[in-house]
Amino acid sequence: MYDFFKNIIEKKDSICFSTAGEDPRCITFGEYYDNVCECYEKIRERIPDISGKHIGILAENSYEYLVVLGALFMGKALVVPLNTYETEEIVNYIISNADIEILIVSEKFEKFGSDITLSLAEITTFDPNKHYDYDETIDECIEETNIMMYTSGTTGRPKGVIQPLSCYFNLMLKCFEAFRDFSLSINKMYVTISLYHILGFYYWLMAFKAGCILYLNSEVGEMLYELKTVKPDLVIATPAFIKILEIATKKTENNGTENLKYVISGGAELKRELVDKLRERGIGCFNAYGMTETAGAGTFNFDNVNHLNSIGVPTPNTDVKIVDGEICISCDSLMKGYYNDEKATAESLIDGYMHTGDLGYIAEDGYIYITGRKKNLIILSGGENVSPEEIESKLYQNPVIKECIVFEKNDRIAAALYAPDAHEEELRDFISKVNESLPIFKRIYSIDIRDKEFEKTANGKIKRI
Repeated sequence: MYDFFKNIIEKKDSICFSTAGEDPRCITFGEYYDNVCECYEKIRERIPDISGKHIGILAENSYEYLVVLGALFMGKALVVPLNTYETEEIVNYIISNADIEILIVSEKFEKFGSDITLSLAEITTFDPNKHYDYDETIDECIEETNIMMYTSGTTGRPKGVIQPLSCYFNLMLKCFEAFRDFSLSINKMYVTISLYHILGFYYWLMAFKAGCILYLNSEVGEMLYELKTVKPDLVIATPAFIKILEIATKKTENNGTENLKYVISGGAELKRELVDKLRERGIGCFNAYGMTETAGAGTFNFDNVNHLNSIGVPTPNTDVKIVDGEICISCDSLMKGYYNDEKATAESLIDGYMHTGDLGYIAEDGYIYITGRKKNLIILSGGENVSPEEIESKLYQNPVIKECIVFEKNDRIAAALYAPDAHEEELRDFISKVNESLPIFKRIYSIDIRDKEFEKTANGKIKRI
């Protein structure tokens, strides 16, 4: 068993977290432990026993978020991190679907509520004079703590995946041992992925294990500034950050890559030009591939020089095979099923393998390649997954739209419409109303109004663009 809190106490005098900027806020592991204990006390003042209770967190990336996670671990709660970029409708759906009993919210999300709502600010206001002794039995709580992560809802509504916290720790330890030299060479880790996402959560745990300083991005618009001020050794990158990196590397000085050793991307396409440019500066570029349903286990590519377009080879204790052209994963951390959704579980989890929905193949040297999506998923550069069918169903609510296709154009969502009886101004007004019901990354930014029906397959289905 991994002693999470013991590991923290052993590093108590080292810095574990820092904000970016000219006047950074630095936190030691010891301070983090004291803050977690105090936060747990504040939560217990409202709810004396949180063991097993479904507790949601709806907040931006921050140090306070990390403290709350630690406090909920300590209390043996079932922790549900919520996507802060989803629509109000979907957030309320998850709160209901996850049977959330207690919701912890930042100021921005105070409009959401449950039976009991706690203010993040109130439970993370700390007394610097309070200190707590380490109790060796405290790490036993890890065995009774569970995490419920929600998928991105690419095939319908988001689905909940419950995993024991120990499952994440076990995978993290295996990867840490496999990549020990790599892990221990890092001093500053900059994570651009949200903590409600499996990769953001996972690399937080890895940072604390490695004993490096963790920096969290809270807003996409701050990435370039934070890169320049942090000057990290390792960046955990979204596709959006890869674009920021391309901009930064056009400058030869003060671009934030002075100390950068590695870039690990999740779902980002690494262009040969960028890889070569970073290699010239001694910076390694790697790909990681995994799923919520596998607690992050999947593949890792350490060789983007010879296998640029590959997602790599399986991580430790992970098996990957191709079934009818689809990439399927089996591992120690494989989910038991989706929360309250037996139908979706039966469709995705077959004979001990998770059917990913990605089409691909395994080359003779063992490297795995993705060739497309089993379903028509759109993946934008910010890492957002968009199901075109979801948006198309909203468009079809207007009876004048006879046919439509939603697709990606210039890294944004676009739509082609066949509506012979409609006026263009009416269509644009309708789409504006549709956009109001969608999160920003799903909104339609351009439309193509056609005067002819779309080309169709032999069985009458519209051929996608």
